[in-house]
Amino acid sequence: MKLKSIKLHPFAGIRDKEFQFENGLNVLLGPNEAGKSTVFHAILNGLLTTTSLTAKQVDDTMGLFFPVSGGDTIRVTLVLEDEQKSEVRIAKTWKKGTRNGSASLHLPDGTEITDEEEIQKQIEELLPVSPATMKTILLADQSGLHHTIREMEKEDKVRKELGDLLRQNLMETGGVSVDRFRELLDTRYDEYFKRWDRDQDYPENNRGINNPYKVGTGKILDAYYQKEQLRLDLEEAKRFENELDQLNEQLSELVNRQKEKKEEFEKLEPLKKGISQRKDKEQRLENAELKKKSLLEISQKWPVLEDRIKNLEPKKKEQQDKIEKLQIEQKKAQNKQRAEQLKAKIKKLEELSVKVGDAKKEVEEAKKVEQSDVQELRKLKNEISNLKNRIEGARLTLRIEAESEQNFGFTEAGNPEEKIEARQGKTIEKKASGGFTLSMDGVKIDVFSGEGDLEEVVKTVSGKEQELKNQLEKLNVDSLQSAESVAELYRQNQQELSKVESLYQSELGDDDIEKLKTELEELGDLDQVRSVSEISDDLVDARTAFEGLKKDAEAAQDQIAEWQKEYDSVEDVIMELAETSKFMKDLKAEIEELPELPSGFESADEFIEKVESLDREIRDVEQKISEKKIEKANLEKDAPDTSSEELEKMKEEAESEFERIHKEGETLARVRERTQNLLESMDANTYSGLEKSFLNWLQKMVKGRFEEIQMNGDLPSTFTTDDCRPLTYSLLSHGTKDTVALAWRFALTEHFLQDQSGFIILDDPMVDMDPDRRELASNAIEEFSKEQQVLVMTCHPEHGELLKHQTHVEIQS
Repeated sequence: MKLKSIKLHPFAGIRDKEFQFENGLNVLLGPNEAGKSTVFHAILNGLLTTTSLTAKQVDDTMGLFFPVSGGDTIRVTLVLEDEQKSEVRIAKTWKKGTRNGSASLHLPDGTEITDEEEIQKQIEELLPVSPATMKTILLADQSGLHHTIREMEKEDKVRKELGDLLRQNLMETGGVSVDRFRELLDTRYDEYFKRWDRDQDYPENNRGINNPYKVGTGKILDAYYQKEQLRLDLEEAKRFENELDQLNEQLSELVNRQKEKKEEFEKLEPLKKGISQRKDKEQRLENAELKKKSLLEISQKWPVLEDRIKNLEPKKKEQQDKIEKLQIEQKKAQNKQRAEQLKAKIKKLEELSVKVGDAKKEVEEAKKVEQSDVQELRKLKNEISNLKNRIEGARLTLRIEAESEQNFGFTEAGNPEEKIEARQGKTIEKKASGGFTLSMDGVKIDVFSGEGDLEEVVKTVSGKEQELKNQLEKLNVDSLQSAESVAELYRQNQQELSKVESLYQSELGDDDIEKLKTELEELGDLDQVRSVSEISDDLVDARTAFEGLKKDAEAAQDQIAEWQKEYDSVEDVIMELAETSKFMKDLKAEIEELPELPSGFESADEFIEKVESLDREIRDVEQKISEKKIEKANLEKDAPDTSSEELEKMKEEAESEFERIHKEGETLARVRERTQNLLESMDANTYSGLEKSFLNWLQKMVKGRFEEIQMNGDLPSTFTTDDCRPLTYSLLSHGTKDTVALAWRFALTEHFLQDQSGFIILDDPMVDMDPDRRELASNAIEEFSKEQQVLVMTCHPEHGELLKHQTHVEIQS
């Protein structure tokens, strides 16, 4: 099938224009934006895009091609020539809106078809290849041809069509697509192994029965989950039966324990009241014995404490008098301490006063040079240095070659004049910074660097140096270093004065030295007074003795007062003692009438606790029996529907089913692997013809630069150069990639079209090639056009001139 003509009326920027094409080579030449891309998209959509589109599909697919003036209709009419040289006319109209387009197809026998779906079906049957291959290989619009290989990597339909086509040249497949057969095997494989990890022989991602996949599972995983679920159900049934047996055992044990406790309780409980009464009376007897003992002790100690109180009073009076005398002596000792402190402070203040006077004298007698004066001198010094550096940086060279003896006066900027005697035939060379003055025979020549501003700089230096000299004289120093030393000494003297004044004021505080001297005189002579520590020791001893006597007297008084709260006198204590003895005698007689503590018990409390414990234990066992009965009823309510024996059998059957399905899957996997190996061995030669054709076209365009090509299946991967260097596709230059891609498209087109006629569109195929490659590529295009119709689109007239045997089509904006 070849393209005879196309009419755009309108389409994008072309309102009404028809393009005629001939067999062989056709060149569409026009400047950028003239409409080459419009013609290409008109051909592409005229063949492959239906007119039955939704409003959104119209906007997304065809929106760019509606006139910018606002029209809502675009049309394309294509005339094709089939294998019998008969014409097929295709007319398509797209309108904005939903399903507003229309189409018509005129077949060679005069039949007209207007059903859009049928038209597109008929067009695709007329095409020599599938729409995907047509778009990727024959009608690729990229000016960068190497995109063809990248597109094929993504376009599975094109690669499958190519693979089936090439295999049919090697073997008979009975009309069955090898890739389709491989897909069917892969589908069956997925039916068994989906979500199943064959390497681990376990569900993918370790998602066992506790975290199962809900959807998208294969037969093996379903059978695995089935057997695992039955395993869990069996474990649950066994757990239930074991738990029920344990509950029954626990209930039997509780009933037996309840019986034993009741028998023991009925034997001991009748004695509880008598034992409790005996315990109470024995406790009362014990308390009475303690009371009797206490009363006896009080009756003996009361008279003794009364005598002690009488004897302690004179001793307390003696210690109190001693304390008062020591306190008077202590006051004198404290005055003596204060006098010593005053003497030391007055002495230190007088010494500091002398230091303050000395420091003030040092400050008054020293040269007064402040830090600000030093900073001003330093600033002048830096300014002079910077100006001199500027003069030094503008260094000039004077060279004098005398033809006769001459005398010159040479003055460097800022320096005294120097006399120069020039001898005939001798060369004199002088260096000057910034500028110089040359004088001879009444002529004075001033030379300065730059535009002469250094003369002003020299004057400024002189002024600054005089200013520095005046400042040094004013401060009575001879240099900046001397000023810095004097300023530092002056600062130190001031710092020392401030320091001693601060020490004096800190020592004096809020006091007045004259008042301190007066206070010292008023304290008088205290030489014979003992030290504070000696007096304090005696005072502590006296106070300790007094407090001890006082404490003993108060303790005796407190104890008698405590006894008097309960008893008025010692006689009352003796009467209470007699009554307590009679009470104890009567209580012992009552105890003799009560039952004895049974053997095996250490005390009445132990016996009573045992009886009460038995009562609690009996009630506790009864509660536990009730709880176990409820627990058993609840457990039996949720009993499994199937017994463990039945589940055991079902689990074994599920395991057998899993093994069967697993075995089927593994058999299918082995068949699939062997099929893949077989197809790979068959495919080893599938692409050899394509590889040979590709290398043939490539060598024509690169003059034998590449000796060999390695294929990765249906795509080229490595190119071996004539110096045996292997290059991958990504390492090729941009121009070489275009040459490779052009040869690749020719090879693919040959294999897709084979004995059929067709056409291929090349959009600026030589734009990135150098002149040598461009000439070779144009020869290859002409050779290819002898077999198939070729449409070359370009905006470069020189490219069109290279293509000699051509039909020339002008595209103008």
